[in-house]
Amino acid sequence: MKSKRIRRNIIKTRRTVRDVTSLNEGPWRWAMGIETGIAVGIPVALFMFLGRQSYGLIAALGAYVIMYAGSRTLF
Repeated sequence: MKSKRIRRNIIKTRRTVRDVTSLNEGPWRWAMGIETGIAVGIPVALFMFLGRQSYGLIAALGAYVIMYAGSRTLF
């Protein structure tokens, strides 16, 4: 009885791991993520190098907002 339960849990775990790690067919959507990573990473790195980390975080937040909310209307 106990070995059946363990075997069933192993099978479910394998399915879950396969589903989580597999890629679905569809369009390539990494472009926006890469652009956002660059837009957020460059200001943080630059201002950190200059000793003003808080300015870099503010600039990165602004870049993040523009990337995702720039096309939205206010009203």
